[in-house]
Amino acid sequence: MNNINDLIGDHLFQLNLVLWLTQPLPQGFAIRPIFKESGYLVHSISQPLALPIPIREKIRGKNINVQDGCSPDVILEKSQKNSFLLVECKKQSFGTNSTTSEQARTLLLLKGRALSEALGLALDTIVENKIVYLTRADQKSQLNDTCKSMVTELENVGFTVCPTYCLGIKCDSTNSIYLVIDSNDTNELGLLEHGEIKVIEGQPETDPRPLYFIPLDPSVEQNEYGIKTLEQRLLSEILSLIGRAKISSKIQFDCEELLEKATWGMYGIWGDRNARLNLKRKVKTFLSEKMVSLLPNNFQKEQDKLILSLNSSQDKETILSSFQKTKEIEVLKAPLQFKLFEKNENS
Repeated sequence: MNNINDLIGDHLFQLNLVLWLTQPLPQGFAIRPIFKESGYLVHSISQPLALPIPIREKIRGKNINVQDGCSPDVILEKSQKNSFLLVECKKQSFGTNSTTSEQARTLLLLKGRALSEALGLALDTIVENKIVYLTRADQKSQLNDTCKSMVTELENVGFTVCPTYCLGIKCDSTNSIYLVIDSNDTNELGLLEHGEIKVIEGQPETDPRPLYFIPLDPSVEQNEYGIKTLEQRLLSEILSLIGRAKISSKIQFDCEELLEKATWGMYGIWGDRNARLNLKRKVKTFLSEKMVSLLPNNFQKEQDKLILSLNSSQDKETILSSFQKTKEIEVLKAPLQFKLFEKNENS
């Protein structure tokens, strides 16, 4: 199991933390969804946003480096208010001359109408948006200073930019997770509390990773645990489909449907096309290696689908027995008794 102090700086953990905090969970649950409490829902994950061409041309005329577009880790939306938070997850702060700063400036310039255009909203839509950086608590102050420097830089050459806020993540000896939020930021973001807010009630020797909505992100560094977690979820769904099937029937395995279930409803709002394609390729490879090799004459491929013909009880038993022998992912010493979250309301 990863050290929890290291885990809070992990990009995938931070991304999933944001997703957890938007879920409709009952009061008293081990996770406190403070974004949901404040009216925020997930709009999209890693959605590409193009900086409008006039802004690109103007900013480059000032000899300031920006990217043509960016994909914030998560976009949160206040329902029916056209109010958005563009959330970026960072392990640590960054310099104003780094490649990361070019992406950060692009985010800052996507204010109001520029964001509305990037999201493809109606031209007369009035949009309010802010940027939120989520980082380790010990990096919060430094990252806040970096953001202020870039805001000043852009404002000094005539640009109006998005308000930017930094939230810190910290943990304690029980593996509980806290968000550290300044009082002014709480008011500006419309959150309900400030200070050190416990958002996950931890348990010693408990690993939170099996509860990830997204156990594997192809756009960041890969790890064996994430791959195995995704495989176990796929196996669980496949076993369920085969177990319920009747003999002399056909079972359709749709890569996108499997991924939607393996990510508990988040795959459908994942805006990063390359990541989605990469995941679909992984699922296709997984299906081929785990199933087609067992009964090659029983399978038919159709684009992103695989169709299995169950011709006999022996066919069914062959696949089920093989899958049930697959090595499971790490067994938790003190597993959390969490139910799967409700499907995201925007899905």
